[in-house]
Amino acid sequence: MTVRLNPLVLGLTLLIGIPGLIFAARAFATYHDATEAFTKTELQYVRGSFRWEDPEFENATAVFRIVNGSQFEITVESLMVALTFDGEFAGTDYERWQPIRVAPGDTRDIPFNFTVTSNSIQPRGGTANLGFRGQLRITFAEFEEPLAFRFSGNIGVTPYEGE
Repeated sequence: MTVRLNPLVLGLTLLIGIPGLIFAARAFATYHDATEAFTKTELQYVRGSFRWEDPEFENATAVFRIVNGSQFEITVESLMVALTFDGEFAGTDYERWQPIRVAPGDTRDIPFNFTVTSNSIQPRGGTANLGFRGQLRITFAEFEEPLAFRFSGNIGVTPYEGE
């Protein structure tokens, strides 16, 4: 028995198969680029940047750094950071957030002005183990899906040092 190639079936197979391969290759490239962009974008607390602004432990400042190690521009859509005393919510930066763009390979330092609103624990500001927790949401113009994640970290005990 001999098998003959049907030119019509062969033509349809090529007509459907080649665009399918191109689509699959593009989808893989987009997935690879997105994965690389997501993994090369970091949020860092700048160690030693936390400072009390007053001896009543009502206001403080700290700096967080966005590192864009990807090849794509990112927009930081939102960044919410809560200050904690021994794990308890103490306050946050209550200023309205404005989106920030960070160019590929660039870093951006973002100062936070914390206001302590938990009056019952406020006096512990200089002796409590300070920490932070929050949420970050960034978008890449090249990709539909945003990157959103929660984070937390430790600052340590930071007494008021005066001016």
